[in-house]
Amino acid sequence: MGATTGPRTIGILNSTEDVIDLLTQLLEDEGCAVRAAYIPDFKRGRGDLATWLGDLAPTAVLYDIPPPYDENWAFYQHALSLRESRPHRFIVTTTNMRILEGLAGPTDAIELIGRPFDLGEIVDRVRAALAEIGAEAAPVEGRGKTE
Repeated sequence: MGATTGPRTIGILNSTEDVIDLLTQLLEDEGCAVRAAYIPDFKRGRGDLATWLGDLAPTAVLYDIPPPYDENWAFYQHALSLRESRPHRFIVTTTNMRILEGLAGPTDAIELIGRPFDLGEIVDRVRAALAEIGAEAAPVEGRGKTE
């Protein structure tokens, strides 16, 4: 049962199981292979983010920045500094754009507050990431796996 890696693979890094489940379903319905992991596991040393990114080789990574925003923004910056992050496109989500941008300055993050068009914006950004490499979403075998 595992999702395949490759040009249609999307990684989800989040700290909330319900959000991971929702985003996984949304992206699988779009024909993407999805693999998810919990950011706190990497922050606390229970997993290695560089290895996860290197093994997965996703087209894009949906990365959530939750409270405490300063700590999680710093970890996101660490994630971006990893050699394994460089070939991947990161799509940032947050639940409070005002606080995040007060800390980090203007961003292109998507503010998720439960509105249906928030999810549509995520799908649009994933489609754009796939289009950049010429990969269309296609049906995949298996379901997303949470690491």
